[in-house]
Amino acid sequence: MKIEIIPDTGAFLLDDGDRYLIIADLHFTDSSDAVYDIVDKTKKLIKKYDCTHLVVLGDIYHFQTGGANVEFENLVFDGTGKNIRTAVHYHEDSTGGKVTNCDFRDISHSSQYHGRGINNYGQRVDVINCTFENIQRIGVFTFNPTAETLIRNCIYTGKGTGDFLDYAFEVGNGANIIVKDNKILLWIFL
Repeated sequence: MKIEIIPDTGAFLLDDGDRYLIIADLHFTDSSDAVYDIVDKTKKLIKKYDCTHLVVLGDIYHFQTGGANVEFENLVFDGTGKNIRTAVHYHEDSTGGKVTNCDFRDISHSSQYHGRGINNYGQRVDVINCTFENIQRIGVFTFNPTAETLIRNCIYTGKGTGDFLDYAFEVGNGANIIVKDNKILLWIFL
């Protein structure tokens, strides 16, 4: 296994036969231009270093303003050892987006009411072919009358029996969800 730091990026490469681009703690909240700039730079690094996988560690993405429409594809959102309220958050004034072929794992927070994979607070978001494992509270949360989420071909693995919150999908405040062809594993009906 070979590890290489990419200068001036905060990222590094891990090569064990497959090439992983690993990025930690990305935050951008004020400008959709900043979002596109970071996503564009990440794509260039993947191409330049011929990466087969992208892994984003820690407190990952949080969109708050600017009307951004952002798509995530083929990413691993791994919150191991971090205090994460929500891995991907589409704010009510975003224009929505798509999350495809992504893995969400070990997303937890010090408050039992947080620790979510995806929040959609107001627009159309498609969540397709994603996995959710060891999510503290909710895999996909859809909230507000303008929010609509399509959840298709996803796998949510619950935590089994215990005294905790464990929702694959939650909808509230007049929002709409479309749920098709999903699997929910290790979930206990009480």
